[in-house]
Amino acid sequence: MKKILGLLLSALVLGVFNSAAAFAQADNGSGEGKKVVHVSFYKLPPGRQDEWLALYKKVHLPPGNKRKPDLTRTQLIHKLYPDLDQYARDERARWALTLGHWDEQWVEVDLEKNPSLYYPDPL
Repeated sequence: MKKILGLLLSALVLGVFNSAAAFAQADNGSGEGKKVVHVSFYKLPPGRQDEWLALYKKVHLPPGNKRKPDLTRTQLIHKLYPDLDQYARDERARWALTLGHWDEQWVEVDLEKNPSLYYPDPL
């Protein structure tokens, strides 16, 4: 039975990797030199969005907005939140509400100059 389960699990893992590779696209150069936008997505439980957003604004947004090159993230957190125990409780509560999270990087596409994602920008 263990051998069969192992084979099924292996087949499942290989199937996932093969399907991901089938949908992957190479960079065609159309985004070279263009501004990259970092976007974070959070999946939240229904009806808890306001609670999550309040925690996000309280503990995550300030270090992201007030980041200075002379301070590390750790130094900035210590400076902004003198009560580190409360900071840790709030972050724990925010992540407990988070059902899923992923980050993406988006690059501007000039639809007038090059409306295709498959051809590189004209020279």
